[in-house]
Amino acid sequence: MAPMTGRIAHGTDGAGRSGICPADRRAFPAVRPVDKRRGMGYTGRGMQIRFLEKDRWAGHVLPMPDDVLTEHYRVESRRTEEGFFVRLCPEKLPAPRVRTPEAYGFPDRLYAPHFPSARAYGAFCEDALAGVVEICPEEWSNRMRVTELWVAREFRRRGIGSALLQFAKEEARREMRRALLLETQSCNVGAIAFYLKEGFSLFGFDACCYSNEDIPRGEVRLELGMYL
Repeated sequence: MAPMTGRIAHGTDGAGRSGICPADRRAFPAVRPVDKRRGMGYTGRGMQIRFLEKDRWAGHVLPMPDDVLTEHYRVESRRTEEGFFVRLCPEKLPAPRVRTPEAYGFPDRLYAPHFPSARAYGAFCEDALAGVVEICPEEWSNRMRVTELWVAREFRRRGIGSALLQFAKEEARREMRRALLLETQSCNVGAIAFYLKEGFSLFGFDACCYSNEDIPRGEVRLELGMYL
């Protein structure tokens, strides 16, 4: 895996856990739009995407499994005579590290108060909730943010994550948003690979989003996105 590198000139502006893994696209074809008046729309044989009403689904917990981390993107940032040099380089961890949801003090939930304009959609296989995507427009910047992307463990590697992300892209384009953004972490190598495969690129990072030791701890917030 090639390193991510870049140079940021003076004055240039350089954000959760993801419950997905690299997906197999063979299971489902392209997404069809959901009619929010009916609250549902089909994405393919055996799966249906439905709008999840806030009154019913607010606070719904998205269970995240423990992660065993064996590699990460090491983040380097230093000042040079030309400006700043930034490098994200994949490397093995000295020893495996277990990351648990409990370590974060709270589970991921739908319709968090800090995303007041969010909309959530669920992928259902028959009556089972197989996956969720939540999106929230940034009106001030005319961008769309993916605030949650989750696939249940028993439904992974069936193309559901790709279908939900494709749905988010189409919603953003339908609303004429100029970009689609999401947050992941430098230690979430599987999710990064998935998002790159889906057409996202590195837009920036936050060196102290979670703590003042994010870089030495190897868990730096990455902002991935795509122009629409």
